[in-house]
Amino acid sequence: MSDEDPSPLGRAAGGGSRRPRRTTDAAAASLALGDARRDPAVAADADAFLREQLALTKLQVAHFEAEHRHAVDGSRASRALEAMKLILQEIGDSRDGL
Repeated sequence: MSDEDPSPLGRAAGGGSRRPRRTTDAAAASLALGDARRDPAVAADADAFLREQLALTKLQVAHFEAEHRHAVDGSRASRALEAMKLILQEIGDSRDGL
């Protein structure tokens, strides 16, 4: 499968590469917006690209939120485990003194 993007927007974004270099992002956006004003096909490509970027951004935010919840839950579980260890240690120490 080819890694090339045949659309005008893809070519403007980095010479046909699906992953544009950061240095070309602003220039590519400017070129695409200019082309989109004149060419409905480029406007449709730009619209599809922006919708895809929005969907990816939402997915990244959801992933970050899930990772955060997992980290918080793990931290709570670790604190609970440490508390249980201390309680069991105190119980063991108090029985040794009997």
